[in-house]
Amino acid sequence: MIRVLVADDSPTARRLLSVMIENDPDLELAGVAENGEEAVKLALELAPDVVTMDLMMPVLSGFDAIRVLKAAGGPPVIVVSGVLDPRHERSVFAALELGAVSVRAKPHGLPDSDPAAVELLEEIKAVAAMPRGHVTAKVSGVRRTAGLRRRIIRAVGIAASTGGPQALRAVLSALGRHFSVPVLVVQHMTPGFLSEMAGWLETATGLNVIIAKDGLQARPGAVYLAPDGAHMLLEPDLVLRLDRTGAAGRHRPSADPMFQSLASATDGFSAGVVLSGMGSDGARGIATLHDRGGWVIAQDRASSVVWGMPGSAVQAGAVDEVLPLGRIGPRLVELVNPTRRPLVRRGV
Repeated sequence: MIRVLVADDSPTARRLLSVMIENDPDLELAGVAENGEEAVKLALELAPDVVTMDLMMPVLSGFDAIRVLKAAGGPPVIVVSGVLDPRHERSVFAALELGAVSVRAKPHGLPDSDPAAVELLEEIKAVAAMPRGHVTAKVSGVRRTAGLRRRIIRAVGIAASTGGPQALRAVLSALGRHFSVPVLVVQHMTPGFLSEMAGWLETATGLNVIIAKDGLQARPGAVYLAPDGAHMLLEPDLVLRLDRTGAAGRHRPSADPMFQSLASATDGFSAGVVLSGMGSDGARGIATLHDRGGWVIAQDRASSVVWGMPGSAVQAGAVDEVLPLGRIGPRLVELVNPTRRPLVRRGV
């Protein structure tokens, strides 16, 4: 049974989250807190498996509560909050820098009527199952493929979900402002937070981070985020297209059509990256990209908040390298540099 502490100053939100947890057979409500100070006290006393934390609370803010819990080695924290006023001095995503593992919008109903509630419960379970401390990744299923072809990378595609924003920040920060190809990103995110995430990433990385629009020309060094409710596709002339009608599993945007479009648009002359996240989105698309000759990197288990998405890509045999988070950005810089030596696919 997964024990969850709910911290929120809103009685309505506390009640809704408590009922959601109590109605789930895999979860148990460990306690509720009305402010950040109480959240810290109960989290350290009750030792729940997961804490859901609002940010704007009295006495001690959620931001400060997360910082204290991180320093004390407390349980993992999922931010469950509304979108802050743009004039607020701190972004919701600043909570990730303080130690939160994920950011979710507050659900407005129970799971039978609100998909956001379903996703939050799934994320609580995924976060509770993540390893504590360092775990050595055991890599299996990586395809051994001989090949001495030089690959001129024309675009990079990245997929992420739970743990993705902080992983994206690390990868993009390593690219530098003169990265010579466009970067397409599908990040599973509760609708409403994407603009704030784009601003947070742009400030943190120095790159131009843009929410994609249909017909937009993908430019070198810019980062394009798939918008809420639309698949993002790339055409051969590096023009972005949005598809709001297609379905790819349960996700829209989904990484599968994005990777498949990269494979087609660049004839395989692209790189794909699968970062931390729940589920298996991206595995089919990345397999298509790999089969066309694209170079595929998966984040390793030890540095992932949740190894579902990268693990699924590895199990599909569609990954060339499994790397810790800190090595992915520098590796992409190597891949897009046309003066480096030819790539040799690595088996494990």
